[in-house]
Amino acid sequence: MSPAIRLEPLTPADGPYFYELGSDPQVARYMRFSPLTDPAQGDELAQSYTTGGNLAWRIVDAVSGRSAGVAALKLGDHEDTRRSVSLFLARDAWGQGYGAAAVRALQAQALELGFSTLAGFIVEENTASRRLAEKCGFTLEEILHFPHIKPGLCLYGWRA
Repeated sequence: MSPAIRLEPLTPADGPYFYELGSDPQVARYMRFSPLTDPAQGDELAQSYTTGGNLAWRIVDAVSGRSAGVAALKLGDHEDTRRSVSLFLARDAWGQGYGAAAVRALQAQALELGFSTLAGFIVEENTASRRLAEKCGFTLEEILHFPHIKPGLCLYGWRA
């Protein structure tokens, strides 16, 4: 059973929280960024996640008030009708259901915003995130191959 969560909007001023999460090499392992080494990188990441059509939230345990990670709906290249899901959790929140709860909250948020399709890009070897996507109704559409991502990048899709 997933924990009760709430999503609290993040802003460009939340760079320190992005830095806290993103500086953990295990958290950043499968992200599109290397582990953060300077607080200014957290500011840049917060800016990219919260502006230009992107929306991001802090995942908060509704009972304890503990922050568990970041959930976002990001605008992709040439995508007017769907958003991409981005999720990264604090290491101490792994395996406790926060990911599933956050993805379900993002699905509901997307529908409220008028988006009936979502995409998820997951590094092929990130089996935990792939299982999470499938558990939440996403289906594998394609495995993309790039020279800098080994072995591949899985494109998952969700339709309401």
